[in-house]
Order: sequence, then structure tokens, then C-alpha cells
Amino acid sequence: MIDYNHKYLLAREFLATEALRLAEPGKLFKLSSGRESEYYVDCRKVVLSSVGARLVGKGFALALRKLLWDVGQPPPISGPGVCLGATGVGGQALLGATLACCDMVGLRACGFVDRGEAKKHGLNKRFEGHVPDELPVVLLDDTLTTGGTLLELAEAVREKFGRLASAALYVVDRQEGGWEALNIQGIMPQALLSAAELLELTRPPKPA
Repeated sequence: MIDYNHKYLLAREFLATEALRLAEPGKLFKLSSGRESEYYVDCRKVVLSSVGARLVGKGFALALRKLLWDVGQPPPISGPGVCLGATGVGGQALLGATLACCDMVGLRACGFVDRGEAKKHGLNKRFEGHVPDELPVVLLDDTLTTGGTLLELAEAVREKFGRLASAALYVVDRQEGGWEALNIQGIMPQALLSAAELLELTRPPKPA
């Protein structure tokens, strides 16, 4: 995975892009999972900045390269070695940043995006991109809470292409059960930052 300096720079980018917000006293943020939280993380702001896109994209690319070696499928000399999938606005930005950075670490990849529903025009496709039969499928997301979004995407990929997701990469793990939910389904979960790391690395320094 990424080293401490990479984690630190990524966490600081959350501050620079105002992507980390703390709730006012007595108030809580409502999350997409339905849960409430004292803090809100908007990774889209990070990956839609030039610095954030580079840090996230390279972090995911490094994680992918290690993942392929760990499962005994080292990146091939030529041709894609992994297929990446994502959904939603944030997922598309993550996918683009990661694909652009894979070549930097000696890894070639292809990808696909799930629209969530089929288009009402043109070829009426729900999925855009490539899902080759022979490549491992790795799913990308910005924030992991319960794992619902990634599990829905994994099921959609299984139904459409008959493929099982090998792993999932995400920027921040809120540490609220998502890791366990993915792992129990045979999807190897990996985060660039845990919520605890993000909050610690962005905490204001104590006064001297």
C-alpha cells in the first residue's frame, strides 16, 4: 500500500479541498447509508482536484500492482493486467485517475462504468467500457461505510458478465462494518486511509 508520506499528503488534500467537514456541536451529518456521523467526507472534491487525482490515482495503482502479485497474477509485459469498475460521479473520477496512473507503476489496465440503469437512447447500454473474461475485476469507490454500494455493483457485474469481483479499493474506510461485509463475500477490501488516520492527520496541532 502507500507509505506514510503519501497518506499525509492525501489527508492534507482533504483540508485543501474542504472535503472533510466536522459537524457543529449538537448536530450530525446524514450519510447515504442512512446512518449519522459527527464528520462528513466528500472524496469527490479530492479526486476532482489535480493534486488529489494524482495522489488517489497513484495510490490505487500501487495497491493494484501489489494485489496482483499477492494473488499470483503479476502484471503482464503487454496488454491489460486488471479490469477496474466503478459507478456514479465519484466513481468515474476515481476510475479515470487510476487508469491514468497505472502506467506510472508499470501496470496496464482497462475499465468500465456502471450507469446504474440502461440509457434511454442510442444502444441502451447500462455499462460503458470493457470487461474482458480473462482479467481479474477490481471495484473502486470513494468512501466505505456499510459496503452497500460496492456489493450492489459486484452483483450487477455478476449478473451482466458472469464475473466475480476479486477486490475493492476505496479512498476512506469509515470503519463501520463495510470491510467485514465485503470480506465475507470474498471481495478483498483495501483502503488508502482509515477514518482514524484521516482525522488524526488533519487534526490541528496542539498549542505550544
